[in-house]
Amino acid sequence: MIGMAFTAPMETGTYLHWGIINISLTNVLIIVAMVIVFVVALVLPFGRAQSEEAPSPESLQLQGAGRGVPNTSATAQRSAGAETSSWTVHLRSRISGIVPPGQALPDRQPAYVASWIYVFGVLTIAALFVVVLTGAGLAIGGSTWWHVSSLGHVVNSLHLWSVELFFVFMVIHLWGKFWMAAWRGRRAMTWITGVLSFALSIATAFTGYLSQSNFDSQWIGTQAKDGLNSIGFGAWFNVLNPGQMLMWHILLLPGVVGLLVVVHVVLVRRHGVVPPLDAQDVVPALDTEDGE
Repeated sequence: MIGMAFTAPMETGTYLHWGIINISLTNVLIIVAMVIVFVVALVLPFGRAQSEEAPSPESLQLQGAGRGVPNTSATAQRSAGAETSSWTVHLRSRISGIVPPGQALPDRQPAYVASWIYVFGVLTIAALFVVVLTGAGLAIGGSTWWHVSSLGHVVNSLHLWSVELFFVFMVIHLWGKFWMAAWRGRRAMTWITGVLSFALSIATAFTGYLSQSNFDSQWIGTQAKDGLNSIGFGAWFNVLNPGQMLMWHILLLPGVVGLLVVVHVVLVRRHGVVPPLDAQDVVPALDTEDGE
């Protein structure tokens, strides 16, 4: 019928309105819960502390005076006869030239790491692992499998909630590192790669939302198309093309995010975890000439 406009029905639920802000009560509760978890992580101790005090800069300089030079410090001599069945010991023996000796997969950390706020980085990586695993399952099943199969419903739900947890953990991780000024001590690239990973993860989640092949994805696609056209990106990033969005979601963006996460973790191991503002910063000795 000419002249008739189609209006999508509003989803049932409770929404809060403040001027131009319209947010569901569920999202408000999630944000409040994230803030509470963030505050609790700052004040609660992390279980039983099994750590050692951070070594002095002098000892680190002696240990890392030359990249690839065997570690002959007293600590290394004491650990020579220790139990070597740990998988971290076997794996780190095969990694060389990237991080200082003993920093690739350390079995000990400085005492200040015994805090919950340091846990959310590895929780983010764990959630990302589940996201990739369940996403691979959805890709194997096909673009409509999760709509018609009971197993597909389960895998799709696991994929959705692992993404939700991924963003919750990553936001709390970013909050913690921001208030610690995590770019201190030659860690600027560590901070930058983390922020870029967060930004590209949002784009990845958005393309995944557009790939649901249901009414929700069609509706948000039409709204996003107007916004992207207004800034001149609609010709290169067509949100109304489900095939293009699916390829962005399962290939291009995850590949970049995965690469950034790997670089981020390597930089963390290379420069060490950032200490609290009132703790002594110890940067592992590196054989670098670029001043990084």
